[in-house]
Amino acid sequence: SNSTVSWNTGSLATGWSQTNTNNGTSAATCEMTFNGASAVSTAQFLADAKCLTLDMLLKLSSGSLVKAGDIKVGALITTSEGDTRVVKVINPHEREGVIILNNELGITGDHPMLTQDNKFIPAKDIQVGNSISGIVLESKKWKQGRINTVYIETENGLIDVYCNENVYTIKGDY
Repeated sequence: SNSTVSWNTGSLATGWSQTNTNNGTSAATCEMTFNGASAVSTAQFLADAKCLTLDMLLKLSSGSLVKAGDIKVGALITTSEGDTRVVKVINPHEREGVIILNNELGITGDHPMLTQDNKFIPAKDIQVGNSISGIVLESKKWKQGRINTVYIETENGLIDVYCNENVYTIKGDY
């Protein structure tokens, strides 16, 4: 259920015209014209940003673990395909509910995770019994309410999340 961003300005006064352009699921551009003069505005929405709960642990290239909520742009983190740089962070990023997988991984339902067949599928679509990052999913619970999360983007497109003995590989570019 991907939502698409669009402008809605209602009815326009005489002499005005409007052109809307959809730039994928997270942005839309609106051009308003009156008697040949136009103004353009682009809105960027992060409703679909893929996020982790602030307490999730990532590993710095130095070997120390750091909470996702404390990660900064420029940090060098360890992934299954080598160290990578964090290129974008939005923190806090309030979201409506998260999924807790195996009673340890806090992630938004739209966040893609690596499955056993090397494909990324959204956390909400992973079923109990499926294998994610070589770990069998034993439980999946929804945590409702407005929750502060963090959006993290990496150079190599991967993020490894360290939970107890398990390491989950999730997507780090979108």
